[in-house]
Amino acid sequence: MAKSLKYIAAEGTFWISSSTIIIKIIGLFSVFFVLHALAVEQYGMLELALSIPMLLSIFLLPGLDTLVIADMGAFLGRGEEREARATLFSFMRLQYLLAVAAWALGFFGASFFTEIYPISIQYVHAASFLFLLGPLRTTYAVLFRAQLKFFLLSFISFLEELFKFTIVAFLFFTGDLGVLDVITAIAAAQFVTIVVLAIPFVRSWNQLERGGEPQPHPWLSLLHERGIWSILSVYAGNVGKAARLWVIQRILGAEAVGLYAVATGLMGHTMALAPLSTVVAPILPQFVHDLRRFATIFSKAIKYQLIAYATIGVIGAVVFPPILVQLFPDYAPAMPLFQIMLVGLLPIAVLSVVTPAFSALKLQKNFFISVLIKDVVSIVAVWTLITLFGIWGVAYEYVLSQTFYVYERLRRLRGFVPQLQGMSSRIFSFDEDDRLILRKVGEFVGKIIRI
Repeated sequence: MAKSLKYIAAEGTFWISSSTIIIKIIGLFSVFFVLHALAVEQYGMLELALSIPMLLSIFLLPGLDTLVIADMGAFLGRGEEREARATLFSFMRLQYLLAVAAWALGFFGASFFTEIYPISIQYVHAASFLFLLGPLRTTYAVLFRAQLKFFLLSFISFLEELFKFTIVAFLFFTGDLGVLDVITAIAAAQFVTIVVLAIPFVRSWNQLERGGEPQPHPWLSLLHERGIWSILSVYAGNVGKAARLWVIQRILGAEAVGLYAVATGLMGHTMALAPLSTVVAPILPQFVHDLRRFATIFSKAIKYQLIAYATIGVIGAVVFPPILVQLFPDYAPAMPLFQIMLVGLLPIAVLSVVTPAFSALKLQKNFFISVLIKDVVSIVAVWTLITLFGIWGVAYEYVLSQTFYVYERLRRLRGFVPQLQGMSSRIFSFDEDDRLILRKVGEFVGKIIRI
């Protein structure tokens, strides 16, 4: 019996959301060992080394996978398995060719990156091998998602995190865990995951055989207008993150990078405690043809995300710092930075709803322009504020940049959805749309509790 769309959406939300929580928990244990083994400056060097793949990530066409999934889903929905397979085959081949080029730049051009960052050339060589594993991992994820195999999709990240934790823990207890070892553990975890899931991948691939041997699409057909803007949006975000680390290292040194990375890592784990955007993302596209209802649900979602983030922000500010200072005294200076950054949860709460809204309305070009403006503002702000306030400037910039980003994104969104005017009145009201969101949240929490 075929599954209903409602059941498929609920199943997907359950597996992806529940696995995300489990992955965060396993990741915390991995971080525990890494922070205990590495000095603050070493942790900063690790972050700098891992930022190099972000600088070269344009070669992996970030963001294009989402559009390939959409195209494959449309083909599969019409029973055109041959076209779906051809699309995936072209995407995989293009990714591998570009990945080899990215690996070559990272491996043979390692000395260039060591001029930018004060890190060992071995770290750059090790990080470059992540490019050779990325395309196959992405191909697995695209196929599983296009075929709505959400359990296998969620299993990719789960296995990666589990294997990484296992390797890191082993090296920690054998007394041999350094920066190079952590990078190697990340690459090894990806490789083992690819091997473990090879059989399910082949079986899924063979399900596309009914159309015969695939005839690859022309590569440029993958890079249509929406594809270009999606790639540029993701890449602009990656470059912005890497540039921020470069500025911090340039002015304050690798140790400051380590403290900043710990503070932002804590922010990530804190935000994972309130994944309302996971619930809202499937709802908004259903109302793109009814912008008045779209605007109402958008406003209500912001209200509940603000309440959730404000609550976990207060808890995080009080509970996390004393515990973490006891566990990792060398990283104690990161705790005040984290507490300041928690103020940024308020604009981030709004952003977590704005981003799915842009996706639902297919505003990829506008999304890219917003990301680009944010990058420029962030780089100028972090340089200026660090110069004025030292390491405290990185926390001030984090809050100010998120606030500016909210303003910029809402301004653009209102241009396409005029019904968002008067949003505050909807936020403070309670009606049927509130009940819809609360019901979806209740269903989501119920599924997580039953794990």
